[in-house]
Amino acid sequence: MDFTPDVLIPALKWDFAKKYLKEDYVEKVEKGEEKFEYASDIKTIVQEFLDYMVFAWGKAEDERGLSAYRSISKLSAWLWLLNREDLVNTIEDNNLYNPYGAPALIEVCNQLGIEVPESLVEFSKEKC
Repeated sequence: MDFTPDVLIPALKWDFAKKYLKEDYVEKVEKGEEKFEYASDIKTIVQEFLDYMVFAWGKAEDERGLSAYRSISKLSAWLWLLNREDLVNTIEDNNLYNPYGAPALIEVCNQLGIEVPESLVEFSKEKC
């Protein structure tokens, strides 16, 4: 499963995004019944990344398999948007997935200078 469109499409302006969206949603937006908002600046994208990283820590520690995988997929997309191919490779490294993506999350945070909760560090030492 690929969850990257969940991150990438909201980073596009409407004219580029609509070809990737469901037809009924496009019609509602164009009629003014719904509003399409996109991440219009780097600050927004970085904040979404940071907020989702905190969310991902919880999914890893709670041993939520699909949610942990989705978190890795989405964070990878944000890193790609931020032009951090080096960290895309890190977060997608299968050797850093067990348990529940925690080692990959920690490594990315360490490289970005983001403090990681000690509970996640301890959890990452366990193997499934």
